[in-house]
Amino acid sequence: FIFRGFELLFNTAMDEMMKRMQAIKMEKDAALARADAAEKKMRQVAERMKLVKEELRRESEALSTNQSVRFMNDPGKDSSSPDAMRSQRDTLHEKYKKSIRAAREARQKGMKQ
Repeated sequence: FIFRGFELLFNTAMDEMMKRMQAIKMEKDAALARADAAEKKMRQVAERMKLVKEELRRESEALSTNQSVRFMNDPGKDSSSPDAMRSQRDTLHEKYKKSIRAAREARQKGMKQ
């Protein structure tokens, strides 16, 4: 009778330990999956930021090349109006702000998960 009680107690304790171990494993797997998803999002954001930076660089180079060509064609007179230059500058600035907002949003999404 005592042996059977001990055996029952031992089996119950073992079952509880096995359930705990399974729960811990499930938690670990879920945490790893969340970490993988966050890492993937960060890579996507980094790639998107790289593309935006490249686009900004190209736009900036095109703008400076365009201004250089204008100056070389007529060095006595700057044919680009201040309004046109201001508009180009504002366009570049808007693209820059857009890239900053995208990075901030991605960072916030990564922190929420």
